[in-house]
Amino acid sequence: MGAGVRCERGCIPVLNWLEPYWLAALSVLATAVGLGFLLFIHEFGHFFVAKRAGVKVEVFSLGICHFLLSWTWKGTVYALSWMPLGGYVRMSGQQDLAPPPGHKPLPHEYGA
Repeated sequence: MGAGVRCERGCIPVLNWLEPYWLAALSVLATAVGLGFLLFIHEFGHFFVAKRAGVKVEVFSLGICHFLLSWTWKGTVYALSWMPLGGYVRMSGQQDLAPPPGHKPLPHEYGA
């Protein structure tokens, strides 16, 4: 019973005032799914290049903060996190701070 359909005798009338809200909710959901797909492709690019370069990947996560769901496969933790605003690929040897003086990365680490 969409727009332009008339209710015959005995049927329940549609609450027409709800229709724009359902459309808005569907638009938000479709946008979130689309951005999630783009995010996955982007992070998978980092993951793929690191693996091809021989760098050990410690974590592949879609989302940030605490893990909702995680599993380990072939030494990599794959995770879905509770805040879907990004994602990350943590590589072995990757540090947010400058490494200590004289540090030489191992062959399987980031920066080798």
